Amino acid sequence: LIYAIVGTCLNIFMTIIAAYPLSRKDLAGRNVITMIFAFTMWFSGGLIPQYLLVKDLGLLDTCWAIILPAALNVWNMIITRTYFQTNIPDELLESAKLDGAGAFSVFSNRCLPLTWSSVATIAVYAAYTTWNDYLIALVFANSNSIKTFNVGLTNLAIGQYGTDWGLLTSSSIIGLMPILILFVFLQKYFIKGIMAGAVKG
Repeated sequence: LIYAIVGTCLNIFMTIIAAYPLSRKDLAGRNVITMIFAFTMWFSGGLIPQYLLVKDLGLLDTCWAIILPAALNVWNMIITRTYFQTNIPDELLESAKLDGAGAFSVFSNRCLPLTWSSVATIAVYAAYTTWNDYLIALVFANSNSIKTFNVGLTNLAIGQYGTDWGLLTSSSIIGLMPILILFVFLQKYFIKGIMAGAVKG
């Protein structure tokens, strides 16, 4: 649960500060930068380079080895960038600048209040991917004290002498509940954010 909450908060923060500049027309080369982001999504280096990077940073077998890979999701960034382009008109930003607002004030006071649907969308998606992640937690965490729910459940239910299907299925349903509850509360904003982010590429 801690991994999901911290990873989701980092994902929201990193996604918004990456998506907002890339949605503004006055940023030179914004389409090229967006394509570079998309390129990393289509042709990722895979698990081995990511493992070597985490190892070189000294984060192997720590909580951050599980949390940081969820910090920036390119799909979330593209959805949020499109949402900014579609739902925040340039006239709104220009009027704020004419009123004497600085760049940070324009972003925090004029843009962020209009992006709650997008934030809900990336929050649900980031929480789901972080909570359900199995491979990263399995490879990067060796200590039992920092392993995630999914890895712990697998180690507990699947043993040398067979699989405890009753424990596995009942615990899986319990593990599904946090994300299901989150989606129920944010469903309206999630669907609205997905539709808004898919209108304009």
